[in-house]
Amino acid sequence: MDSSPRTAWAFFYEMAQEKKYSNHIQTFATNIVNEAIENKSSFLYHEAAEYESGLMGHYKPISQAIFSNYEMVETIGTVLEVDFSRMSKWDSKQWQAYCRAVLMIFGDYVDKGFGSHSRTLYGAMDHL
Repeated sequence: MDSSPRTAWAFFYEMAQEKKYSNHIQTFATNIVNEAIENKSSFLYHEAAEYESGLMGHYKPISQAIFSNYEMVETIGTVLEVDFSRMSKWDSKQWQAYCRAVLMIFGDYVDKGFGSHSRTLYGAMDHL
């Protein structure tokens, strides 16, 4: 993930642009997010440091590509899934990273007026 965050951006950006959401990318999505949370030099942390990372921190392109499209996240279904054994070892910075991702998804859910039950957000709340 450190060596090629653009690859993750490209996959999720193109899926969103083409509106071709697939649950075939579930394992990839889970692994990307889990590794990004655990690795404190990943995009989740760089993009959160707005002043230190400049435009990347302001626009958050990778986070936006992965977490700002509720319909895509809900279709994939595993973006916020975390193994309990990993989650139980998180520190406060890792929980903050997870919560930032949840808030981005929730923001799109509210902005677009989705009123139905959300498996993704319900699962995230269960983790929290």
